[in-house]
Amino acid sequence: MLFSLFTCVLASSMMASAYITSVASQTGHWAKVGYNYGLTWQTAPYIQNWDDYSIVLGWEFPGIPHQDPEFIGSIVSGSIDLPSIGESRTGGGSFSTQIFIDPTVFVISQPTAFTFTAAITSAIGAQHETLVRFLNTTITIEP
Repeated sequence: MLFSLFTCVLASSMMASAYITSVASQTGHWAKVGYNYGLTWQTAPYIQNWDDYSIVLGWEFPGIPHQDPEFIGSIVSGSIDLPSIGESRTGGGSFSTQIFIDPTVFVISQPTAFTFTAAITSAIGAQHETLVRFLNTTITIEP
C-alpha cells in the first residue's frame, strides 16, 4: 500500500510542470544601448502540463499611460524561442536569458526607464489550450 502510494506521488510529480511567474534584471544594474542585458525568469510548479513556447519582448516609453494589461508596448524588440534553449517545460526555479538592447531601436540621450513587457505564449493541460500572459517590469536603459 505504501509503495503504491509512493509510486503514484512520484509519477504525478514527474508529470507536473511549471510556468513563468516573473521577470527581473539579473544584476539590478541599468541596461546599456548596444549590449546584451541579462534577465532572470522565475517559474513555479503547476499541477497540469504547462509548456511555455515563446516570449515576445515589448517596450513602452516612460510617461505613456496604458490601461490595457495586455499591451505589449510601442516597441517590439524580438522574441525568445523557449524550446530552442531547453526552457519550454521548466519545472520550479528560474532560468536566465540575454536580450540585446538594439541601438537602432533605443535612440536615447540620457538614462530612460522603460516598461518592459514579456508576452508569454503557452499551452496548458491535456488539450493544450493556448494562452498568452503578460509580465511587466521597469528597466532603465542608458545611452
